[in-house]
Amino acid sequence: MTDFSQLEQQIQARLPDLPSDLQQRIAQIPLGKVATYGRIAQSLGDRLASRWIGDWLLRSPLATTIAAHRVVRAGGELGLFHTGSSVDKQRLLTAEGVAVVNDRVDLSEYEFSDFAGSAPLTDLREWQNQLAAQNRLNSLARRPELVAGLDISYHGDEGVVAYVLFDYGSRELVWSHLARRPVFFPYITSYLSYRELPLHLAVLAEAAQAHRLADVLLVDGSGVLHPRRCGIASMLSALTGLPTIGVTKKHLSGSFSANDLSTERFCDLRVASEDGSTKWGAAILPTKKTKRPIFVSPGGSVDFDDAEAICAHFMVGKRLPTPIAAADHLSRQAASGETNRGGRAREQ
Repeated sequence: MTDFSQLEQQIQARLPDLPSDLQQRIAQIPLGKVATYGRIAQSLGDRLASRWIGDWLLRSPLATTIAAHRVVRAGGELGLFHTGSSVDKQRLLTAEGVAVVNDRVDLSEYEFSDFAGSAPLTDLREWQNQLAAQNRLNSLARRPELVAGLDISYHGDEGVVAYVLFDYGSRELVWSHLARRPVFFPYITSYLSYRELPLHLAVLAEAAQAHRLADVLLVDGSGVLHPRRCGIASMLSALTGLPTIGVTKKHLSGSFSANDLSTERFCDLRVASEDGSTKWGAAILPTKKTKRPIFVSPGGSVDFDDAEAICAHFMVGKRLPTPIAAADHLSRQAASGETNRGGRAREQ
């Protein structure tokens, strides 16, 4: 059997300390120069990290101890500052010899972009590519007996993961469990796996110990419907061998026609390929009361037909399939302190 606890430790060991890397980058910006969020993010390996950088510099207490005022927006606009006033940012830059005109810095004169250091997000992206190449989408040998939903909510720097197990035939709740862990990796679009996989592995270790492992896992997040065909459901399957399905409200990849959306059947999400287009996932309207679809894709060890059939089986008038909806509700309750702080949810 997979050693989920060991996997959790291995992943934690591979995670970079992005806040530390960010502080090292900002320390490299010379007096009298500025750098943009995007350039710093690019030096870390992906411009998609720009939003996280902006948020960290705005909210982290550590931002007050570094030259955060030297980081500006792509067009040279000053942007927000942790003191709450861009006037403070302008005052500090002006004191360092940087001219600020109409809340803007002339990047052609003052921009610094020659950063040194490794690009940790490049390494994480390559790991996803490697796992995607190993992943297999195979049809299930038999109908699952037990299906579990996995979802995570947050309270400060702590993540609370809920694992909710259902009988497939009756759709009845069988067992539920919570696990809590500190979260060290930030949210960056398309890198959700590195933030949440340790939590998933933690709760799976406890489910396995209780002999409550599901035949199929529904994961809040993407499967192969992901820029690198390796969302969190796919990474979880590739690392553990468990059949997984990704279910998300966020549209990351693939195109579809809104006219094809319905509550009765899935419509394909396709991505251009050498052969024309390739199916990466499917979308469906969960109820007749909404025009917002959910997006479903196999993670691994299931195929598209399995993924869609299992999700459809649990679509009973809610925004999400029942196992995911139940896990979402339980994790939110726990994160807000409404359940037992010991981490144990109700068992049946």
